[in-house]
Amino acid sequence: MIKFVTYFKSTNPSPIDGIGRASDEELAMMQETDEVGVVIVAEDVSEETHMVQDGLTVNKPTWGVVVNVTGNIVVLTNLPTGDYELFVDMGEPVGLLQLSETEFELTDAGDYTIVIRPGFPYIEERHDVTIE
Repeated sequence: MIKFVTYFKSTNPSPIDGIGRASDEELAMMQETDEVGVVIVAEDVSEETHMVQDGLTVNKPTWGVVVNVTGNIVVLTNLPTGDYELFVDMGEPVGLLQLSETEFELTDAGDYTIVIRPGFPYIEERHDVTIE
């Protein structure tokens, strides 16, 4: 079975709309339309890490957020412009803490993951930090 993705041709770059598998014969019978395209892809391609640009799958770019920790103060720079989601993953059972500040204090010692979701076309960024 061959892995393929579908995407909307009206946007470039385009998010992956769907992922499927088909035989050579099934792929030969698939019809692209004016709106929807089909691309054969490698096994590691996913909706989270890839997009379609100019009819080819490419890796989503990173925004390049910088995370600096001094003591228990976390400072984020080079944050995305526009809408994005920012979380601190504190593990179970506390879960995710949504933030709106670019500088914040983590009062408990431990390992944390800072999660930034900038939105399409950028990939989610995860930064591991340790507070001592």
